[in-house]
Amino acid sequence: MEKLSKELQTYAIVGLVFKYLKESPSYGYKLIKDIEKESGGLVQVEEGYLYPLLDKMRKQGLLNSSWESTSGNQKRKVYSLSNAGINKYHALVSDFEKVKGWMK
Repeated sequence: MEKLSKELQTYAIVGLVFKYLKESPSYGYKLIKDIEKESGGLVQVEEGYLYPLLDKMRKQGLLNSSWESTSGNQKRKVYSLSNAGINKYHALVSDFEKVKGWMK
């Protein structure tokens, strides 16, 4: 199975991060697995890309984060969309629908 171009993967990852965090708070590893499953393996998410992206989105005020303890007594950072992130998600969906219409 051929992967998507690097450029399209980048946009897909950002869009899917917004989608999943709009549905419910999540953590990095789960986001990686959810994105890879959703894309049928067409999008490969590197930890070295996702974690800096999540941090950048948090610094931009699009995400909230908090620490959560796991059953194994370890800590993981959980992310959720802020109000600004929800607004950005809706703007991205609107923009995508416009572009999708142009591509037909």
